Amino acid sequence: MVIHTVKMSSLETKQPLGQTPIQQLQLNRQLQFALVKSKQQPHEVYQILNQFQQGLFTLPPTPGGLSWRSSNISYLSNELYFDLDEYIQVVVDATDTNHVSHGQLIGEITCHSKLSGMPDIICNFNQPRLLSGAMVELHPCIRSHKYERESILSFIPADGKFTLMNYVLPLQQGISLPLQAKQRIQFSQGIGKLESSLIPKSSKSFDGVSIVYPMPSFVKGILKQSCSVGSCVFDYIHHELKWHIGRIPNNITAAGYPMLSLDFDIDLKQMESYTPCVRSIRLDYKVVLYLFLIL
Repeated sequence: MVIHTVKMSSLETKQPLGQTPIQQLQLNRQLQFALVKSKQQPHEVYQILNQFQQGLFTLPPTPGGLSWRSSNISYLSNELYFDLDEYIQVVVDATDTNHVSHGQLIGEITCHSKLSGMPDIICNFNQPRLLSGAMVELHPCIRSHKYERESILSFIPADGKFTLMNYVLPLQQGISLPLQAKQRIQFSQGIGKLESSLIPKSSKSFDGVSIVYPMPSFVKGILKQSCSVGSCVFDYIHHELKWHIGRIPNNITAAGYPMLSLDFDIDLKQMESYTPCVRSIRLDYKVVLYLFLIL
């Protein structure tokens, strides 16, 4: 399990611990979100959370005015851009690589503001219920009471590019993934064989596609390989096979699906004494203009 948390320095500019339950709830959510954002140990995060709840740790008060924006900003043309990035971490069934058994979705809304003066922005979600139950971290410019009560983003934006909002929520079982991996591996008579293919389930293009296969300790190397796309190498240090595909275009046909066929050299003595264990195949890729949550 990977544990994430926010560094304390990132909390220094956030809203001080207030007198209202909504402000306290917002700070607690920020600390819960910290579990998914950095690499501190869980006991350290819970210690910080307890200090907040007991009033033993407080944040410095915000000075007069807005700490994230000055009042004399001016642009010839006013522009405001939003980018929404989603990252998924999932575990799929070995027998059905398109069926998610469990996982989580991490979303980030980035804002790029080029607005003069002190603009007041209101953003509405088409389906705010999709974020119910999510761990949410808001930029200090967002009015937290508005979000808690009405599920809207009301804010005076910081100048330039900044992260407006982060959210983390579990994925439901049975969702379909845009890219499916199929593989078959077997070992016999001193030779191991691996056959793998990638099947797009979306009309979008895929970038940065790569797949990593952890290999048993008795695998000594590659005897021969046939790779239709990209390159495949054996990492002797980490004892894993790395297949770098790169880009899969959106107009690819079934005949052009990435395919890999390998023969391995194996040590029979080590294989006889080898204890089987569960090994996870890691598939990484990026899809542009594809969202799991249509907010």
